[in-house]
Amino acid sequence: MVNIQTLLYAAMASTGLITVVPDLIGFGSSKEILHPYYVEETSALVVVDGFRAVRELLKQEEISSDGELYLRGYSGGGYVTMGTQKYIEEYDLEYFDLKASFPAAGGYYMKGVRDVFFDQEIYESPNFMAYIAES
Repeated sequence: MVNIQTLLYAAMASTGLITVVPDLIGFGSSKEILHPYYVEETSALVVVDGFRAVRELLKQEEISSDGELYLRGYSGGGYVTMGTQKYIEEYDLEYFDLKASFPAAGGYYMKGVRDVFFDQEIYESPNFMAYIAES
């Protein structure tokens, strides 16, 4: 069964966009490692390294690109998107022509998110408490 994210990526690629879907640490090929949830630089570097690899592949395969870069992410990916944008801006990576960034629905104010968890006597849905505590 194809999930909705895969359909979204395919739709983006079908318009001629070069679509990069990073394999974040703790997922996919590194699922045995604890995902560095809300660790900004580590997450951003995974994405930036993916862009570097795609750039190298395009050159190797002699595929042209206008170099425009659009970032998007949702939930934890929204945080990764913001971290990636910040990294690109701070390190002025000239071969990235960042046009727009679309982060959405992440827990960006981590102290506030933590307080929501720890201020409750009973927390009915402890989905990400371990990630936040570890981060």
